[in-house]
Amino acid sequence: MSDLQIGLVLIGLLAVAAVFAFNRIQEKKYRQRAERAFNQQHADVLLEPQDGAAAGGDDSGYPVRRVARAGRGERIEPQFRVIADVAATPDEENPPAPDDESTRGTEPERAGDDKAAPEVRAMPVASAREAAPARVATGLATATPPLRAAEKLVSPESTIDYVAEVEALQPIAAAKVAELSRKLAEAGKPVHCSVFNPRSAAWEIGLFDTAGSGVGNGAARYTKFRCAIQLADRQGAVSEAQLRMFRAAVTDFASQNRASFECPPVQPALSAARRLDRFCVEADIAIGINVLAEQKPFSGTKIRALAEAAGMKLEQDGAFHMPSEHGATLFTLTNRDSAPFFPEQIRNMTTQGLTLLLDVPRVAAGNRVFNQMIQLGRSLAATLEGKLVDDNRRALNESEFEAIRHQITTVLAAMDAQKISAGSPEALRLFS
Repeated sequence: MSDLQIGLVLIGLLAVAAVFAFNRIQEKKYRQRAERAFNQQHADVLLEPQDGAAAGGDDSGYPVRRVARAGRGERIEPQFRVIADVAATPDEENPPAPDDESTRGTEPERAGDDKAAPEVRAMPVASAREAAPARVATGLATATPPLRAAEKLVSPESTIDYVAEVEALQPIAAAKVAELSRKLAEAGKPVHCSVFNPRSAAWEIGLFDTAGSGVGNGAARYTKFRCAIQLADRQGAVSEAQLRMFRAAVTDFASQNRASFECPPVQPALSAARRLDRFCVEADIAIGINVLAEQKPFSGTKIRALAEAAGMKLEQDGAFHMPSEHGATLFTLTNRDSAPFFPEQIRNMTTQGLTLLLDVPRVAAGNRVFNQMIQLGRSLAATLEGKLVDDNRRALNESEFEAIRHQITTVLAAMDAQKISAGSPEALRLFS
């Protein structure tokens, strides 16, 4: 063997060792990043047991409801108890499998490698009209507004997203990124993409929505971009099949466009997704107040006049929405009977009751909004000759309202402790 051949062999061995060491470093980095996402060591006390007198008797029909999440559509009565810290809770039901390697390179894994994984799509969310009579909303009566640009920030340090980064040798057209976004959305979870603008030296956010439609310059070209799939929402935690479908789409795209890519390992992300979902299940509560007719049914035209005079707007879901100064829904007013309030029908409608509903994790300053909802409920009751009651037709008084305010405060504090404040862009995405 010549000196040249020996030298080439040594160089090859060194290259292999360097690649192996680099992969181990990347694995460690992404594992630590995933673990940091939920490593707060604090006690998340969400709802302490309430005294029966303060809470207005037993829990049946109590205005505070746990929101039924997709696949868990049964009526859920409030259970006031201590919530374990999701960061410190071991994943007993779904123990993580041995950690897989993080992916980095230009020769991505192919979609065919995951043939055994079934295609997973998002479970349908019950409509507001289906949820209102049972007073437990899956998706609630509030419409989920489209994400604004500030709500679509995709960061490698995000605690609610699994983020893949792609860097190409040659610029890639924005239309191709939009096409990738549509492909990624097939995994069945919300997907967000952002691109790096070299002129402004900044990431441009909100260019592509979950459906993959771009709102930016379709003729623009980029060399660096990020794609993220949300770890959890009201339909539950992302599954391994969904994550692998997402990774396969990213790696195929990188291969076809001669680009390098980075994908975090799957198992730590799945563990983080399950912890996040458990926390969201506990924090996902809604507060409902009913206005019932005492003598004669409420007229639809009078209901509309009073609601619009209070500043509410009748939306396409058949509910009146109280908007914030930024256009987000604060709370809703729905028909307690089965029929929604559609503009072409409401003038001929009558109803025996109305329901005011507050989706707690989606609203900042929950107690202020709750007080606003109470004030409107009392005004409706006085004008329409009705009364404020819970689901069991028991009259609501100030002591019960005060107990609810305390519970709202506790819920908001628990969310703040997880760095997911109620009404924040992260909360709007998680509780949708």
